[in-house]
Amino acid sequence: MLLDVRFLIERLSSSLWAWTTDACERLLAQLGLQEAESLSGRRDFRAPSGLSASLYSLADGTPNRIEFPFPVPASVRTNAELVTEWVDLAAWPLKAVLGEPTGLGQRGTAGHSWTLPAATIRVQAISSSLPAADTVALIIGRPGLG
Repeated sequence: MLLDVRFLIERLSSSLWAWTTDACERLLAQLGLQEAESLSGRRDFRAPSGLSASLYSLADGTPNRIEFPFPVPASVRTNAELVTEWVDLAAWPLKAVLGEPTGLGQRGTAGHSWTLPAATIRVQAISSSLPAADTVALIIGRPGLG
């Protein structure tokens, strides 16, 4: 499961990038993802490589964030220190391209964030049940909304 971080940042940094449904769908398609499921406010995409993403929209249908989830190994989930290391590992390619993060994860979670003109990028642990973190997500959000 590969995510081309340089390509992603190039697209999000382009003066042509806009938070439209078409632009988000094109971006996901260029990463090899195809729509697999649609729910109210969320569309799930998957690639044969195992990469997956969810496109979240506001009530009016305007896209506001894209999440790329990466499962945390079961042996790591309940150990906060190891989860933090897993988050750091997932953030490493972004650090290589964008430099040190400008912020931390939301709501006290382990994480890193970067701000681009057209997007905020976060890497953070996500828990479906406390205290375990079962996913590390790369979240691309619309500035001020995502």
